[in-house]
Amino acid sequence: HGPYYVPDYFTPHSTDIKDQVTEYADYSLRCLITESMKHPWFTNTLFVLVADHGAAIDGTYDMSLDYNHTPLLFYAPKIMGESRTDSSIAGQIDAFPTIMGILRAPFENRTLGIDLLREKRPYIYFNADDKYGVLDGEHFLIVRDEGTRSLYAYREKSTVDRSSDLPEVVERMDGYARSHMQAAQYVIRTNKQ
Repeated sequence: HGPYYVPDYFTPHSTDIKDQVTEYADYSLRCLITESMKHPWFTNTLFVLVADHGAAIDGTYDMSLDYNHTPLLFYAPKIMGESRTDSSIAGQIDAFPTIMGILRAPFENRTLGIDLLREKRPYIYFNADDKYGVLDGEHFLIVRDEGTRSLYAYREKSTVDRSSDLPEVVERMDGYARSHMQAAQYVIRTNKQ
């Protein structure tokens, strides 16, 4: 988020201020980890890095996938062992259960999140002001307030609406999102956790 600031002691390679800020963020994280490694608590520490949202760069669809595509990084080499990359579908709601699973800490999961290292999510959903989106490994469903639904092969960046060709996929994805949103609303209304 602007306003962007890069301190004088850091010399970026880029000339674009947004790229400079990214370079500085990388530098700062490297400094944090390097300094943390000098302390005895480092071996028992889990670093969790997550963004609140991405940048709405690609306008392929009327709902930005880029804005809802964020990193979720867990760094704890003494706890987690070898590094690995998992590109499974996930949401920010999964951060807490996954953290607790990594730490092997007992907890009662009263969220709609899952432990990403032990479970796989079939879909993830997110919303905008007048619509919500649902993703699986290949489809992107957009459900608009006025009732229209469109299904796209987002991995191919296809703008062809496949909803009439794949009505069962639309129903499964929409049903999943609606049931989760209804469960969340129930918890909010009844104040039960």
